[in-house]
Amino acid sequence: MARRLIARRGLAAVAAGAVACALTSTACDVLTGGCGDELEDVGPVEYSDGTAEGGIYRSSSWSSSEWIDFPPGIAVRFEHKLGEEPRAWQAYVATAREGDGSNLVLATGSEAELVDIDDEAVTVRNATCVDFFIVMVAMSAVE
Repeated sequence: MARRLIARRGLAAVAAGAVACALTSTACDVLTGGCGDELEDVGPVEYSDGTAEGGIYRSSSWSSSEWIDFPPGIAVRFEHKLGEEPRAWQAYVATAREGDGSNLVLATGSEAELVDIDDEAVTVRNATCVDFFIVMVAMSAVE
């Protein structure tokens, strides 16, 4: 009896997750954990805005209205305008522009996976199941 109850609870949890996933995202796979995996074969979105000054590139201002959409599975190629490969880069993410989740925090783990970095761009992928907003910062030698 206890095993049957545990099995039912497990199936109920998977079913609830599938329903929640279906309501929130078409790219989420509860059983395998793949969220936006089908986008891995799609090239990155090009982002050429932002500013470079004093050896530091920033994709947008710190104002939430300018943060870049960063949905699950997508890769963004940030053209950094530094003229050389950055010595360091950092991504900041938030889950909302206003209210809960609107604080930018340093991206960790799969929130912004480095795909490529060179003298023209930094490319990162959102390898999570969460819709984020992103601000990219890249630094070369201080001028």
